[in-house]
Amino acid sequence: MQPPAAAPQSAAAPVDRAAVASAQPCIDFSVAVNPLGLHPAAKEALLQLAAEPCVLERYPDARAEKLSSLLSCYWQLSPACVVCGAGASDLLCEAVRAFAKKRVVIVGPASAAWQSICEKNGCQTDALPLSMRTGFSFTAREEQSLSWLLGTAGSTDMLLLALPGNLTGVILGTDVLLRIAALCEARGIYAIFDASYAQFSAQAEEALRAVLARLSQFPHLIVLNTLSTFYGMPGLRAGYALCGSEAVCAHLCEFRRAWAVSTPALVLSEAVLRAELSELEARAQEGSVTDWTERTRKLVVEERQYLATAFSALGYTVAGGGGACFELTPNFRTV
Repeated sequence: MQPPAAAPQSAAAPVDRAAVASAQPCIDFSVAVNPLGLHPAAKEALLQLAAEPCVLERYPDARAEKLSSLLSCYWQLSPACVVCGAGASDLLCEAVRAFAKKRVVIVGPASAAWQSICEKNGCQTDALPLSMRTGFSFTAREEQSLSWLLGTAGSTDMLLLALPGNLTGVILGTDVLLRIAALCEARGIYAIFDASYAQFSAQAEEALRAVLARLSQFPHLIVLNTLSTFYGMPGLRAGYALCGSEAVCAHLCEFRRAWAVSTPALVLSEAVLRAELSELEARAQEGSVTDWTERTRKLVVEERQYLATAFSALGYTVAGGGGACFELTPNFRTV
């Protein structure tokens, strides 16, 4: 998003970069990370790691078995369907290398990085843009367009979709997600659902868990997620893929870099998941969430509404939102 254009000047004024660098506070709106910062369990694990640094003298577990087991418990899946990697972006690169040969359909608006990843791996991309006029919903028109794109000369290998939408924050319903997965499955096309921001929203996580409960019905479905954004540790790259079949999981592992997840990333991620699972077990209530999740979602809702109201007051059109820690604010104002 850019602010309204300023009046043209005859010459550009020099920028005092030192003053800009030292300006406080500075908020980077390009970064969508939990505003609560680093998870308390991760902080404690980091201090323990600093006190016992000898663990860094050994190579990390190449298969990340402990982390995979904890993730399988958290999402109630078989550990054999979990692949850990150095962040969701890294795993997406590996999935494209493993499964995409010719053409990828990208449901947008979407991160420009997706197209770049596909093109660097020799794939053409087709965009399926959801319209702001319909609130970025997946209507019958988009479904018809998707069916046509997926069937184009049998050359489409993969579909990419974000839950919630990244850039819009819009959450597609469970029925829509399952229909998209079914369309891909019927044609043997790999569907990649990027759920990196799903845990910021109760509605998005509910849709995600509903899809995961049917994951075995879609062997070509892969759900990507990350431990970096929601738990406030993007500096430690840790992500994972939840695969619809063990065969797909095994094939993806063949393209994963050796020792992809570092020892610090494993230690902190395992500590966070153990703490979260322990708290969930202690609460033992249907639909209960941890204190971290509850506080995060409350803060995100409040701050998102504040920003939406502020941008609207400036004359900007605020579109999407409601499902993550970001809004889409197109670069125009109401005149």
